[in-house]
Amino acid sequence: MRESAMRRPRRSATIGYLALSAWGLAQAIIGLYFLLLRPTLLPEDIRFMGLSSSDAAVLTARIGPWLNHVFVVLGGQILATGVVILALASVSKKPPPRVVSAAVLVSGLASIGLMTWVNFLLRSDFRWVLFAVASLWAFGASALLVGASRPELQGRPDG
Repeated sequence: MRESAMRRPRRSATIGYLALSAWGLAQAIIGLYFLLLRPTLLPEDIRFMGLSSSDAAVLTARIGPWLNHVFVVLGGQILATGVVILALASVSKKPPPRVVSAAVLVSGLASIGLMTWVNFLLRSDFRWVLFAVASLWAFGASALLVGASRPELQGRPDG
């Protein structure tokens, strides 16, 4: 294989990194939402727990300060995940080593995959938005896995 062909990014890797960039940006936005905008209880939380308005007000007064700290921590973690994904996608221009593809797969399952699944279980108002974000991850991870499974296209014999 010609050396220039080995250095040129594969189409699947390029598409994968574009999808991962979109996923990383979406994760960062979700993190900022939890950090800055997420109310203590959403209407869907109140519905899920079967609370009246007065019960919700009492509950919010009691657990609100604690729950807001939880959302700050959660938002920070989600934002950090998004930033790392964006950094990975911005510096990568060729099919990744298998370990990177595996890390993208596991991190997506543990983050947006679980978040989406739980939101469907809860019948969250945000479940389809999260499904769209999870689709970006799944598409990007799939494209990277295609590139990682073809070591001869990476210019490395071991992948």
